[in-house]
Amino acid sequence: MVDKKDILKGSPYETFVECGGVYKSPEDRNENYLGPLVAYDGAYIDANGNKKNYVGFYHYNTIPIEQLFETREYFSNILAETIKANLYFSSYQLIAAPEDFILTIATADKLQCPKSFFEKKVLEVASPKNRRKEESILIYDRKNIQVGGNYIIFEGVCNNFFTTKEMIDFIESTGGNIVAIACIINRSEKKSFCGIPVLSVIHIPTPQYQQDDPMVKKLIEECNIVWEPEKYWSFLQEEMRKYKR
Repeated sequence: MVDKKDILKGSPYETFVECGGVYKSPEDRNENYLGPLVAYDGAYIDANGNKKNYVGFYHYNTIPIEQLFETREYFSNILAETIKANLYFSSYQLIAAPEDFILTIATADKLQCPKSFFEKKVLEVASPKNRRKEESILIYDRKNIQVGGNYIIFEGVCNNFFTTKEMIDFIESTGGNIVAIACIINRSEKKSFCGIPVLSVIHIPTPQYQQDDPMVKKLIEECNIVWEPEKYWSFLQEEMRKYKR
């Protein structure tokens, strides 16, 4: 359980770490990563024409911070203030990526604006054999997108903007106007995407790799990777603790 003392005023990233929201692959004494790797949502097409997910040594998970009132309030308040400081529209609606609705509600309440969210339909479960994460599509049936309405896309973590692009395409195709992308952590190098500003509490560019990259190839071949990090978060946290003892 996270205590109030873990909320480090003025230090969002350190607070995020204290909340148990960060996984970093353990390293040996020579600073070589030991794994496990984690898979990201973003994908690419390899030399054989196969769709593969990017992988990396870090993962950021907003679930631990949304579970406690104090941390939920802390991060949603910072994000709401960031949005108000950077946007000058009289009205807008927050629209959340699947599974990010708790922090969306907290942030929207502070902005006193409407909120809604996308859902996802799973097409194919994660496949370690094929080195693939879960395959899914987005569904939005909460209410109709208002033609000419202003929307802020909300995601807990911005990675490769893979899901973001799906949401942008849907909203714009139905007449909505996207004025910002908001997130707790932006782990990409981008400060805008498709000409849309990315507003975040924490901006921490984090490397990712194709699966045949020399940095990760050996760990991939050893199956030293977690394909669904959030589902196995306790395991990943324990791996970090094991090497700190």
